[in-house]
Parts: sequence; structure tokens; C-alpha cells
Amino acid sequence: MQIYLPRLLDRQLNHANHRLAAQNQAYLKVLGDWLLGLGDLHRCLSLAWFKEKAGLAAKELEDAHVHKSAVSAHLDYLNQLVYSLGSSLILLLTAFLVIRHWTAFGLLSSIASFNSDFFGNLQNAADYLGEISGSRQLRQDLLKQREAVPEKKETGQAPAAFASSPLTIDFNGLTLAYPAIKLQPGEKVLLTGASGRGKSTFFKLLLGEVKAASGEIHYLDQKGKVIQPNLSQIGYLPQDPQLFPGSVAENMTMFNPALSDQDLLRQTADQVNLSEDLRLWPAGLDTRIAVENSNVSGGQRQKIVLARSYLYHSQLLLIDEGTSAIDQAATREVITRLLKTDKTIMFVAHNLTAESRQLFDREIQLD
Repeated sequence: MQIYLPRLLDRQLNHANHRLAAQNQAYLKVLGDWLLGLGDLHRCLSLAWFKEKAGLAAKELEDAHVHKSAVSAHLDYLNQLVYSLGSSLILLLTAFLVIRHWTAFGLLSSIASFNSDFFGNLQNAADYLGEISGSRQLRQDLLKQREAVPEKKETGQAPAAFASSPLTIDFNGLTLAYPAIKLQPGEKVLLTGASGRGKSTFFKLLLGEVKAASGEIHYLDQKGKVIQPNLSQIGYLPQDPQLFPGSVAENMTMFNPALSDQDLLRQTADQVNLSEDLRLWPAGLDTRIAVENSNVSGGQRQKIVLARSYLYHSQLLLIDEGTSAIDQAATREVITRLLKTDKTIMFVAHNLTAESRQLFDREIQLD
């Protein structure tokens, strides 16, 4: 009976473990969504909203823990009940045999010791079996998730340009549509459009981060021929680039020792107008990035990530408001240097002067 008990509560245990895992995931998502804007909440005196949302998520997580504990306690109670019944029956049977003089009185003590050891260990085994059986569905789900994320090996050539047919993408219940766009190798194009028109999403399509509902993108080499692309070789500078807890040099090279030559790094820093910032930092290229304390400005982050694209020799460069945190004079200088290279560049910006706009080969308006 004790061995069978875990099977009796198998469905309840699996449901409790699955619910607990789901609530853990939901709680972490709530924290992640809100903590990203914690500074803004503090400035706007809106921390009460965060506390309320986090409190609700924590309450649901606590309820899931209580439910899981209740199911486990139920299993333990049934195990204890079976243990007591089995022990009592054996002791009564032994007492009956002693009274009938069919066995010696001393056997009663031996049977009591046997009961304690045997049924006690059997009870522990049943409890552990219940926990293992109750997490079976959760373990199967985890294994499926591991199988769904195979190791990705980038192959193919570095793209130098692209040509897309009309594309559509379903996004938050809406459909974004894009015209056919083609960039020639070495061309510099300014991409403009109203906020929410999908300029950043178009970059994600090019990077392979989202899939189009219809339409195709073909990637081209320097001669304009269609190739099998290595999308990791596309340079990408987002509006709010993320740095890692390492030195400025390590963030430029992405921890690749083959690119750590100091002269090369300084030359690259000069190309993206980062040299003056390096002179202001006492440790220069060895300055440690404090991710949480933000010891580098938004403009400096953008320059560091732009330098990364130079170091990795990306022929196709996508810049999404990548100079928005840099002052206009420095922006013009960075753009001028970029446009003098042989790279193919698609640039999204709202704050460019008319003079800076004229530096591009052409402008594509998504409106």
C-alpha cells in the first residue's frame, strides 16, 4: 500500500509542481518587466505600482507553494496512516501468538524493533518516490525545452547587402507591411518613418530575430550575388546598446583576444570618436564597465558598440538611432567617417540636420 500511494496522488503532485514552476516563471517575468524601468518609477514617485504588481505576483507564488506543501503533506499523512496500521496489525498478530503460547514473549520486542526499522524506511522510500513521480511531467517539459534549442552554428558568408520582396509581419495583433527594399553593396541609406512604423522591427527581420509572415529577404555579397548568409556577421547598433561587466577594450572586442592589439583598439576608437572619452578615463581602454552603476554615458555605450562593428569588419551595418545620445557635432563627425568607409549602411535617425541627411546616398521613407 505504501509503494502504491505515490501513484494514487501522482496527478495531484504533478499538477502542484507544474503550477509552482509556472508561478515562479511568472514572478520572475513581473520583476524583470518592472525592474528595467525602476529608475523612472522612482523619479515619478510610482513605486507603489511596482510594489502592488510584485505583491500580487508574490501572493500567487506563495499560494502555489502552499498548494504544493499541502499535497506533499497529504501524501505524508497517508504514508503515516499506512505505517501505523501496518505496525499495529503486526504487533496485534504477535500478541495473539504470544497469548496462544504459539511463540515466545521475547518475540514481541523483536517484532516492535522490526516494525520501526522496516516500515519507517518503507515510509521514507514512499515519500521520496512520491516526490520523484510528482515531478515527472515537469522534468519531461524541461527535456522538451532543451531539445527545442539545439546548438546553433553560424555558417555562410558575411552579407554586404540585401534585397527584400514586400514583407509583412504580425505584431501584437497588427500587421506591419514593408515595401520591397534593395541596398547595393557600399550604399549608404537613411531609413525614416513615423514612430511605431516598424523601423526597428525591420532591422530584426534582417538580423533573423523575427520571421516574416510573408515575403523573402535575399542577402548579397560584395559583387551583388545572392549568398547563404552568416547573420552574426551583420553589424548592429541599437538605440540602447548593452555592455558587459568587463573593460572597455573587452566590450569592444567581445572578449576575443585575437582583437586585443592596443594600437588597433586606439585606431578603432578614433574612427568612432571615442578617443576623447578614453583620455578622460584614467584607465583608458582598461576602464571597467560598471553595468549597474552606469559609469559610462549612453553616447559612450553607442560608440563602444559601434567600434565593435569596426573590429569585426562587418560589411553590412544597421544603425538604429545609434547616435541619438551623442551631441550633434560629434554625430556629424561619426556619420561623416562612417559614410567614407566601403561598408553598406542603413541608418535610422530622427534628429539629423538637413545637412547630415544630404550625406546619404538616398532616403527611404516607410510612411
